[in-house]
Amino acid sequence: DKNKTIGIKNSLKAVNGKNTIYIGDTIDDMISAKNAKIPSIGIVPPSPSDKIRKLLTDYGASIVFDDVNDLEVLL
Repeated sequence: DKNKTIGIKNSLKAVNGKNTIYIGDTIDDMISAKNAKIPSIGIVPPSPSDKIRKLLTDYGASIVFDDVNDLEVLL
């Protein structure tokens, strides 16, 4: 969504973001990150499914986790 992409770009400018990763749980989140030209991580929503995991990847997620708490391995 164009408005979300603009919001991402404005946020990046505000914090001088260079090493940024967008984290989201919807296809729209992945598309917005891709349009903003930043990497994204997909989080499978509470009702997990392989279809959602595949869609998050297909739409740009660099990696997909089943639980937001799994992000800790990246820190």
